[in-house]
Amino acid sequence: MRFIALFFIGMFFCLMPLPAIGKSASEENGPNATGGEEVQWFDLRTILGRLEAEYDRVDILSKEIRQLKTACREMDAMLQWPVDVVGIKTGTPLLSSIRTRVHETQQQAVSYEARLDLVREPLFNAIGMLRELIYEDPQPQMLHLLLSESKERVESLLHLKREINVCWKAVEAELIRFTEASGFSLPKPPESGEAFHTEFFQVLYENLGMSSDRFKEKLDRCKDTLTDRMDAAALAVASDQALAEIKRSYEQGDFSTVEKECRILIRRFHDRVSPDGFNYYLGEAARALGKNQNAVDQFSLIGRNSRYYMTALSGMLQALFAQGKYSRVDFLYEKLKNELLGKGDMNRIYFVVAQTYYELRREQDLIDLAALADKERPYYAGILYVLGQSYARKEDFATARSIFQSAAVLKRVRAEDKPYVNLARLGLAQLDFTEKRYGPALKQYLSLLDEPGLFSEALEGIGWCYLYLGNYAKAEVALKTLVNQSPAEPLGCEAMLLLSRNYLKQAEEAWTTEQERLKNEGKIALHLELLERRFEEGDVDTTAYRDIKQRLEILLAGNRDGGAGEVIAAVYRKSAQTLEFLLQSYQTGEFISSPFKDQKEEILLRIRDLSLKTRVGEKDKPGQAYLMLRDRRQEKRNQIGETVIRARMAKVKSLLEEEAWRGEYGLLNLQNLSQQEKRLKQESGMADSLRQARLTAVEAAKRKVSAVIEEGAERRRSEGQNQLNILKNMTLSDEQEAFVFYYLGEMDYRTEQEEYLKREDAYSASYEKYLMDFERYQADTVQQGPKPVLPAQPKLDYTSAKAYFESLLRKHPDSRFSDAAQYSLLFCHTEEGHKDEVIRLGEDLLKKHPESEYAPQTALILGEYYFDGNQLDRALERYRTVLKFPESKWFDKALYKIGWTYYRLSDAKKAISAFFYLINEQNSLTGEGVDVALFTQSLLTKESIDYIAISFAESDTSENDMNGLKNAKRFVRKVPNPLLAARILQKLGDVYREQLKYDNAIATYRDLKKLYPDYPQMPGVMYSVIECYELKGQAKDHELANEGRQLLFKTYHIATQWSKNNPDSVARVVGDSLAERSLLEAASYYYSMALSKESKDVYRKVIDLYWDYLKVYPNREKAGECHYYIAEILFGTGDYLEAAKQYMQVSRTYKNSKYVETAAMNAVVAAQNYLKQEEAKQKPQDREPQNRTGGVQ
Repeated sequence: MRFIALFFIGMFFCLMPLPAIGKSASEENGPNATGGEEVQWFDLRTILGRLEAEYDRVDILSKEIRQLKTACREMDAMLQWPVDVVGIKTGTPLLSSIRTRVHETQQQAVSYEARLDLVREPLFNAIGMLRELIYEDPQPQMLHLLLSESKERVESLLHLKREINVCWKAVEAELIRFTEASGFSLPKPPESGEAFHTEFFQVLYENLGMSSDRFKEKLDRCKDTLTDRMDAAALAVASDQALAEIKRSYEQGDFSTVEKECRILIRRFHDRVSPDGFNYYLGEAARALGKNQNAVDQFSLIGRNSRYYMTALSGMLQALFAQGKYSRVDFLYEKLKNELLGKGDMNRIYFVVAQTYYELRREQDLIDLAALADKERPYYAGILYVLGQSYARKEDFATARSIFQSAAVLKRVRAEDKPYVNLARLGLAQLDFTEKRYGPALKQYLSLLDEPGLFSEALEGIGWCYLYLGNYAKAEVALKTLVNQSPAEPLGCEAMLLLSRNYLKQAEEAWTTEQERLKNEGKIALHLELLERRFEEGDVDTTAYRDIKQRLEILLAGNRDGGAGEVIAAVYRKSAQTLEFLLQSYQTGEFISSPFKDQKEEILLRIRDLSLKTRVGEKDKPGQAYLMLRDRRQEKRNQIGETVIRARMAKVKSLLEEEAWRGEYGLLNLQNLSQQEKRLKQESGMADSLRQARLTAVEAAKRKVSAVIEEGAERRRSEGQNQLNILKNMTLSDEQEAFVFYYLGEMDYRTEQEEYLKREDAYSASYEKYLMDFERYQADTVQQGPKPVLPAQPKLDYTSAKAYFESLLRKHPDSRFSDAAQYSLLFCHTEEGHKDEVIRLGEDLLKKHPESEYAPQTALILGEYYFDGNQLDRALERYRTVLKFPESKWFDKALYKIGWTYYRLSDAKKAISAFFYLINEQNSLTGEGVDVALFTQSLLTKESIDYIAISFAESDTSENDMNGLKNAKRFVRKVPNPLLAARILQKLGDVYREQLKYDNAIATYRDLKKLYPDYPQMPGVMYSVIECYELKGQAKDHELANEGRQLLFKTYHIATQWSKNNPDSVARVVGDSLAERSLLEAASYYYSMALSKESKDVYRKVIDLYWDYLKVYPNREKAGECHYYIAEILFGTGDYLEAAKQYMQVSRTYKNSKYVETAAMNAVVAAQNYLKQEEAKQKPQDREPQNRTGGVQ
């Protein structure tokens, strides 16, 4: 009793007028409250409290009016029961009077509904307006307007409440009159001693909207009494009337009332009438309320001969399906299907069973079941939809499409089938999307936008289609629209997160392309630098130099930067903006388009629930439906909240990825620009003004790259730290908390590095000052002041970062971040110089996470520690650990260090054996030999190749021994990458040449040509053979050298098969240049020999070589000179007629040649000499000796 009294007092104060708007924050919140926003939020809470109270009043009155109408209907039906039941003759004035009063009350209840509607609609509008104000920017004048309108509505509700209470008293008085006339009476009013309590509870019931409950108790008591007087016929009538009221309540969605009334009626009629109807509605109400097992229990009470049996069985199957009891559904259907045939509409049962077969993946049974369905009955579209989904899951898209199309074009669509027709259309859109037909899918999704219940799915599909069509701008518009139009749907929130990830992917792809461009640019620049060096050293003549340089510069111009850095930065910004929109819009898991600085989640939750009530709180909707919708909304809100957490995590990763990209971008670009700058400074023959202009452009490009690196760096770090701190204070899963610990540690690690650099700068300044002070101190021997103190050198201190890593390892040892955290912790100790701790952490990491991505570098770090400490066996063990990861970037260094470790043991032979062992150990990767990636990622470094070649060369036991070459050939045959194998042999030949072992070098180069004839650097290799013969210096060696030159030309000039088959354009240019050079050198050699020996045969050989040149290079700069030399040799050997022809050809063909005029004059001389020669044949005594070197000099 005391509890009830206190409850009533509490309710009394709840219903009191709420505080007015405008009180200061200090008045409401105390002296520490701030103004402005706090006052605003206080005003919002005040109005929200009033609207909540209003809604509760409306809900109470709505229930009371509904119950009043029901009570009047029930009383009117009871008054018409048989005379022997009610004890009052039909037509008596008393009975007529009671019925008239009941009818009048019922009419009044209808009028009350209309009056309540006049209050309900503006209340709902006010709630919607307040929601917008909370999610946008509250305006004071709007708040005052809401308050004044609220007061007017409350007054209307109070008047209406008083009138309803009067009606309840009137209808109760009529019930008392009826019972007294029927020969029994309800409990009498209490004695005066209990009058206060009775009055107290009457007021309480009236204020709490419980007048209907009090009246219903009396009405039920009256009905129970009268039911005992009924015969079978009267019971049947009363039962049908009761079922009609139950059905009405069920259709209105008042499932709690249905449950309560059915139980009362079952008790009232017990075994005197069939309870099947009541049990059926009890089951349906339980199912609607989510009490699926209760529903099954109620449906199972209905007999097979009942008219409710088919619908009850269908309801039971649906309740079992909702519980996931698919096997039970299947069992019941198989057991009963034969006896059900012909008993009525089976489609509803088929639909439930079809869904069950789908879940059980019984495709054939589903097909057979669909064939039994009646096309003219409800749920046929639903069955087709489930069947189509089954085929789609099997990836039989053609059949699924056909079934969905059949469902989508059904001619007669009932209300039950309309949702499934639309779902079939959605299925068609999803099929188009799955089959990458994004254009047709987009059209399908667009056509579904206006279909009830599919707006979110359709808009999400539109966003996905635009994503895959590459139209990120439209995808963003679609997804933002989804968020704004359906903010409670997690689809939009999830899609925005996906969009941001797609922007990141786009940035990664663009960066991969840009890296390739930068590498090509560096490669071309390197060739240009090499060309310049060889030209300066005289290895390349002017013509070849200009030709190669022109070709390389054309390649460089075609590979220029198209502003990729700015493009990638813009994509990263789009990703960040998308995440920022998501986070700002869903800070609490609830959509807010304009958030406040200090979020008040309580008021957001309250307005959300109140808004939900308005959506399902119409006069014919029950409160329970609101509870179910609220639960679903809460589930969605939880999903959105989880997505927000993941979005915060994604933002942290995005910021770090962007930071890493900017660093890599800057490093590669600055390296290329530095090479370009160096080349410009060294290049001869360039005008100073042009050189300065190009250097200025390079400096501007450097500044631009630096700006890209530094842009927003501080902001990104600050924002990342902020997001992590927010996450740290949220409720997270273990994995999410591990994420936060790890990245907080990484952030603190970077912060300490930056702080350390600042301390280093300060130390450098202090140290310079110390040196100057110390110098003055030593110089001043008379008045020496205090001796300067050497400043302390700063040290790295990763205490904060290490604390986060250690917390992660302690709290979440099995997290996917645990290996990364342990590695980062190890790295901190490495930089701090804690050797013992590094070894302990490293060995522990390799033990716990042997397959971790951090294992290779960890093993290498340990190997280096052991190597430096002369623990070579342990070092070898750890270097070999790295070899378990052939794609690791540390693989090459580990291979090199293994060889170097053996080399430190002063046993080069054993070092080579180690490489053989490594090859054999890796056989399992490819089945035969060494994996390409294994060596292309490792041995293509100069250091490694040099070391292998030196090791092979040192395995020779005598001057002429070639064991090194033999071992090397065995080695490279096991290397499936021919490029790599060739480079190893080439380096071995170079080592032999440097050791003056020319025969060994020549043999190595020749074996290289036999084994790898298509090697891109083969022209250079063969030229090395020529150089070795020249260095040997014997006459026969010079002859062999020139034979090699002729062979090099014939094999590697631009028109040879080797050149055509070689995909490396730079290698083709270099090879052709060497071929041209070799031919000219050979011709020059034989020309000198011919002059010294006066040999016509040698002269003919020289002419043939020059003709070979002209056939291949008719337009080269040297062509005119070579053709002129042919004419000269012909003239010198006395073939004046042919000489004259060739002189004339030179003067006419090579207009820009320096030999044009001379050739023209020599043609005349040659012609004259020819005439003289012809005359001399007739007068041999007149013949005169001629100059053997040509005509005019």
